[in-house]
Amino acid sequence: MPHPISKASKVPLPRAELRAAMSSTHRFYEDQAEEYFQRTVSADLSHLYEQFLPHVARGGRILDVGCGSGRDLRAFMQKGFRAVGIDSSRALVELARSFSGAECVTGRIEEMVFDGQFDGVWACASLLHLPRSAIDDALDRIHKALVAGGVLFASVQEGDGERVADDGRFYTLYKEAEFLARVEAAKFDILESWISKDVLDQLRPIRWLNVLAKARIGHR
Repeated sequence: MPHPISKASKVPLPRAELRAAMSSTHRFYEDQAEEYFQRTVSADLSHLYEQFLPHVARGGRILDVGCGSGRDLRAFMQKGFRAVGIDSSRALVELARSFSGAECVTGRIEEMVFDGQFDGVWACASLLHLPRSAIDDALDRIHKALVAGGVLFASVQEGDGERVADDGRFYTLYKEAEFLARVEAAKFDILESWISKDVLDQLRPIRWLNVLAKARIGHR
């Protein structure tokens, strides 16, 4: 069952509360890994793949940032791409590796040190768990991970402020103009952006902000 949606606050969480929320987010994905895997692994994101993959070099390398169940890794591999997953949850990394057959590593977005190794970065519903203060550095790290002209797909929840869901997970919400500005500031050119409903449950009052962007050539 999907967890209830909590109301977002426009006031940033105090530092101590933010640390607690980040810790509870990590515990959720460790402790609920199997349940999360079962709930998300069959979600049909083919419409998003169709937007993203034509911009990735044929047979190129894709980094799945926050790979979760490994669902997207498996899809990319089946389509002839070389895929690598990274997730902060060791439990999910094991499940993703087993399900997808792709290389998967345990690590945090904020600590990635890839350098020009990927033709595409897929950040589907992962950047939204970072505090707003960390998003610019994360986008810079993603840009560095890409080859010149590499493509980024990112999705975050549309809205304003921050919230902690009843299951303990922390979310940062973004208005479209703000998120696009941050992506552009990280030396990307926006190719397309659009709003969509939640794939897992279209009755949930969640709107997803999807962004497709290309790393500027000459800005590595």
